[in-house]
Amino acid sequence: MKLRLLLILPLAGGSLVVGRHFADAVRDRPGLELDVLEMQPLCEQYEHDTRAINAKKERLAKISEQLNLAALRRVAAFKPDLVLVMALAPLGPWFIEQVKHLNARTAHWYIENFRYYPANPLIPPWQVLAPVYDYFFSIQCGEFFEKLKTLGQTHYHYLPTAHNPAVHYPHRHPLPTATDRADVVFIGSPYPNRVAVFQDLSDFDLALWGPGWSAVAALQSRARGNNQWIESRDECRILNGAKIALNIHSSLVPGRLIEKSDFLNPRVFTVAACGAFQMVDDSEPLAEAFEPGAEVAVYSDLPSLKEQLAHYLTNPAARNRMAQKAYQRVLAEHTYSKRMDTMLRFMNFI
Repeated sequence: MKLRLLLILPLAGGSLVVGRHFADAVRDRPGLELDVLEMQPLCEQYEHDTRAINAKKERLAKISEQLNLAALRRVAAFKPDLVLVMALAPLGPWFIEQVKHLNARTAHWYIENFRYYPANPLIPPWQVLAPVYDYFFSIQCGEFFEKLKTLGQTHYHYLPTAHNPAVHYPHRHPLPTATDRADVVFIGSPYPNRVAVFQDLSDFDLALWGPGWSAVAALQSRARGNNQWIESRDECRILNGAKIALNIHSSLVPGRLIEKSDFLNPRVFTVAACGAFQMVDDSEPLAEAFEPGAEVAVYSDLPSLKEQLAHYLTNPAARNRMAQKAYQRVLAEHTYSKRMDTMLRFMNFI
């Protein structure tokens, strides 16, 4: 008998990208019947339908009501055994309670930094959602788990992101023009700590990909990609065209350029899956995923970052050896199919 899974995706951002990769990777899994609900087009439709409502609060309430009802109708029609809601989906506690009345188990995968929350009134904060779900998965543990326990959620589990082998793989075709290529590349958004770090790397051939970099005056010459979000199909081409793929986790601590974060961003896994050599800032869970110094190069501050950039730029053999080891590790341990296994075991479905 197949497990019927309804996956509900958020409105935008990294959680939406991860959710789509997850769906793509597990869609043909034996013993699974998957249905995916995209909330983004529904939200756009209801925003259009309510444009005549002038009062902002009333309009948002109507949109939220329609989104929750639409998702519930999908549950009633599909009759899932499990409803998995990705972080930042515009669904509240009422929806989750109604799903339980329809005899489906509920789970949430929170792949955002719990210390930061977008100011979108359609998206309930995790503090409101966590106590209602049957299971709560997250990319952070430690302090976050203590907060979840305080809220009454005890069925929590650490679950980092991963990679989608159908999309993230070594891609040896060069980038369109030589001006797009660089020794060192970074893909991501211009958080303040990243801006400060890159301003101090003027001695290196560096290219910055992602929206927002062209608006940073001091880094405009390093910006690539016409200020656009980088599609997954292009990510590997960018990474494979460089000697070093630089990864810096975003920091929300004022004045802290490089901090030891308590989560791994998705690029930790996608860089490895593309077969690229990665230099990444140290984080608490990193050693559990990859071996520092053998599979990825790790730095802890700006001086060590500069020192290792200079070292590895002139050591192609070391770069290739470490990139190959990381590639083998990510294929063996860090796929979304493996993450699905972890989820189902924790919830006693397998």
